[in-house]
Amino acid sequence: MKEQVQITPASNLENALKKIRDNLAAEIKSNGYSKKAALQLALSELIKEQVKK
Repeated sequence: MKEQVQITPASNLENALKKIRDNLAAEIKSNGYSKKAALQLALSELIKEQVKK
């Protein structure tokens, strides 16, 4: 019997944050550091801190 792995909301959030981070890295490389990118980065860092608590 296969073991089932449950995906928690925290891991979904972590994956979403990684995707945001990767998208930001690509955007920053291609367009320079935009105001939008700075805000998204700040938001993702804030969310990560909240998840740790």
